[in-house]
Amino acid sequence: NYAFYNCDNITSVVVADSLDGSSNISIGTHAFADNENIVNIRFENNYIGKYMFANSKSLNSLIISDTVTLIDDYAFAYCSNLTNLNLSEGINSIGDYTFYNCSSMLSLTIPDSVTSLGISVFNGCTNLTDVTLGNGANKIKGYSFSNCTKLKNINLQNVTSIGYYAFANCNALTEITLNDNAGVTGGAFA
Repeated sequence: NYAFYNCDNITSVVVADSLDGSSNISIGTHAFADNENIVNIRFENNYIGKYMFANSKSLNSLIISDTVTLIDDYAFAYCSNLTNLNLSEGINSIGDYTFYNCSSMLSLTIPDSVTSLGISVFNGCTNLTDVTLGNGANKIKGYSFSNCTKLKNINLQNVTSIGYYAFANCNALTEITLNDNAGVTGGAFA
């Protein structure tokens, strides 16, 4: 844990699979958190841990390979300059608050392989305008996209459940496509 925490001389990170190909590298929580100068990340391991790059304010580009299956809670929270996000088809789960307050993110495509999106996963992404939601994510948990004040449209055709305040304060929403059988919790679009 905290291996490279607040190491401001690091500007680029490549996390590869193991050196000999036998197993994945284990990296603890907060490993690169609070780093002011990381700009680019390429991740090839299978797991991005809790708070791993949280509050890395200079981060603007993120490439996640198809070997990654889980992005854990708060992994990229408060990465306020993150604009380029490439999520690969191998990801199954994106944890709670993973991209919380990534205020420079403009658009987002969630691959079909993602079956679980955490609470407040994109909350506070104030410049996010377009979201393409893959076929696997059929539940939108509470506060998932709340405070995405520039979000204009989203297709929720495959979604069966929308949690409390999932789209609260998304005042720019002009088009929402819903499944006829979707369960919508109170305040979901407040």
